[in-house]
Amino acid sequence: MSLREEWDAARAQRQQEINERQHQVLEHRHQTQMELYETATNRAAMAAALRDSLSNFHNTLQSDVANFREETRLHQQEVWMEEAHQRAAYVAAMRDYVWGTAPTLMTDVNPVPLPAPNVPPSAKPKSIPTNLERVFQYVRQNIGVQIDDIETALGLSRADTVNALQSLMNQKLLVQQAQSYYPIQGS
Repeated sequence: MSLREEWDAARAQRQQEINERQHQVLEHRHQTQMELYETATNRAAMAAALRDSLSNFHNTLQSDVANFREETRLHQQEVWMEEAHQRAAYVAAMRDYVWGTAPTLMTDVNPVPLPAPNVPPSAKPKSIPTNLERVFQYVRQNIGVQIDDIETALGLSRADTVNALQSLMNQKLLVQQAQSYYPIQGS
């Protein structure tokens, strides 16, 4: 074999190796592209699943928080009612201790009707200003109401409520018994 033939044979062998390597590179490139496509598809599916999971978690959390807030509000109201009954019992016990007799709860108070005052018609007010009229109407509709309830229901300040009640009592339209207010019969 001549040198030229050896060189041509070596060249043909190198060319075959190059072709094989190019073919391997193309196969690897194709395999890598397929793997990247699968990975992208899997990631998109995982992202959608995570979004759904997060959305479900968010909705569940909102619902749980709303339920917790409602339960807390109801429990708080129960505690406040219990404390109000305890305060009323304490006040009744103190009243009994100081004065000798008292009903056990303010809700058990039966007001003693007072006789209608002998007020001549000319002495009755001709017109009652707005706050006085509102307070008077509220007491007539809610007999035995306390000052806190009047303030809350009518949205008045303590000073306005006290002034209105005092004015109505001075006009002999209301009477105060214990901590409750009652309209005078005939008013």
